[in-house]
Amino acid sequence: MFSSFKDVLALGNAYALKSSTKLAVTPEIQELADQLTKDVIDLKKQARILYNWVSKEIRYVAIYFSDGGVVPHDATSILKNRFGDCKDHNTLLISLLKAKGIEASSAIINADNAFRVPSVGTIAPFNHVITYLPKWDLYLDSTGELYPFGVLSDALMDKPTVLAELGRIGRTPKQLPDQNKISSEIHLNVFKDGKIAGRSKTQYWGFEEISARNRYEEYTGLQKDRMVKNHLVAYRHTGTGEFIPSDVYDLNQTFELSTKFLLDPIVNLPGRGAIAVPVGLSPGRLYGYAMHQPAQETKNPFICNSRTINESYQIEFPKNVKVTQIPKNVEFNQKGIHYRAQYQQKGNQVRVLRSFVSQQPSRVCLPSEIEGFKSLLVVLRKDLRSQIFYE
Repeated sequence: MFSSFKDVLALGNAYALKSSTKLAVTPEIQELADQLTKDVIDLKKQARILYNWVSKEIRYVAIYFSDGGVVPHDATSILKNRFGDCKDHNTLLISLLKAKGIEASSAIINADNAFRVPSVGTIAPFNHVITYLPKWDLYLDSTGELYPFGVLSDALMDKPTVLAELGRIGRTPKQLPDQNKISSEIHLNVFKDGKIAGRSKTQYWGFEEISARNRYEEYTGLQKDRMVKNHLVAYRHTGTGEFIPSDVYDLNQTFELSTKFLLDPIVNLPGRGAIAVPVGLSPGRLYGYAMHQPAQETKNPFICNSRTINESYQIEFPKNVKVTQIPKNVEFNQKGIHYRAQYQQKGNQVRVLRSFVSQQPSRVCLPSEIEGFKSLLVVLRKDLRSQIFYE
């Protein structure tokens, strides 16, 4: 590619100059900022309030005239129209923050698969603009209507940014498994006729929370029965139940998902038999992960994520049923990948604890590292097939 800009910092400077006139704190902007943050003194709380408002109230719509593909509209017109693209979201948010004396900068970034800045000062591969708050070293993306304050999608994490107004290169946060996490508790009661009544509660954090909020935003109307049925079918169950998500639009609270369900008989009672741990309407993320099929051979780096998945099952069999054998505990450790499964029995109750943690040094893994994921899948699939024996 060819460019008249010396490097990406020169590109960022040009963007800052072009957009500077769009950031004016007009009386309308000041009035809204003051109204939204009334009686709130803490600056970070003010920033959260302003971010939440822009996320919820400004629709993502891109309309380009003249140089509108690279230059945002002015903040007042965005406020009036209540829509805009990523540049417009960023412009309005920065203007509102300026009205409260909070410093912010445009952060130009790639939202696809580019993890390095080019040596040439070109727009490509940059295709997105988010907001950076230097006071807290915090990135915000208000175009994601369901993104909590300070939480980015996995596509934006651990990537270089051009901080236009600050005139330097930045980087979005690395993925840390304890900050991008799913934790589920599942209770299963086996009836004498083989049916299973269950309930679950799951909490989400980080980019996992974003995915969950987007998924259950669709849980309305006729889609409710369809989502329940599809989930049960995916794990070879039939039955009834419902998802009970917390408010996907409440960005101030960690997203939670509760479920309750009744599965048709999958246990052969009375008599001897064996059963693998059923998923029911719990997220079943470990089962889903086990179905992933990595490339058999690759010569290229590939994208990998750092995350934690915890699943805790409490299974109670009828009092007249005797549990005769439970699976063996499992432990796997290899190159930043850890998997553990523990099985405990107390009378006719079985407790299953499963934990998966992936901690990668970056989001770009080397071809040699795919062997670690392949080895995990062998262990994980075998454990998920393991059975509890009863009579």
